[in-house]
Amino acid sequence: MVSCNVCGERPAEVKARIESSVLLVCGQCASLGSVIARLGAQVKSQKFFAAPAKEQEVGEELVEDYALKIRAARESANLTQEEFALKLNVGLAVLKAAESNKRLDLQTAKRIEKALGIKLLLSQ
Repeated sequence: MVSCNVCGERPAEVKARIESSVLLVCGQCASLGSVIARLGAQVKSQKFFAAPAKEQEVGEELVEDYALKIRAARESANLTQEEFALKLNVGLAVLKAAESNKRLDLQTAKRIEKALGIKLLLSQ
């Protein structure tokens, strides 16, 4: 039986997306993200690992001031970071990292562009 990838204390019961990772977690740790599937008996004996992050598509890069654009557009929409993270279905830490210019993956950038109607990606 596989133990929870988050706490390591209890057996994994569900496959869940927590921030940008897919993990096998116990019922208690599943509340940290969104449940993708319940694990069947045959699945519990297999080992799963989070899929590696997708590489950025060739020819696309983030605009230099993406963090400022995201924060300004979010505030113009009268959304808190918590509300916007829920709307995007991403973890609060992901949004905070984007707004502090630390990191932003291509998939999340596209979701933010669509949600806020702003341009974050440049084609080369």
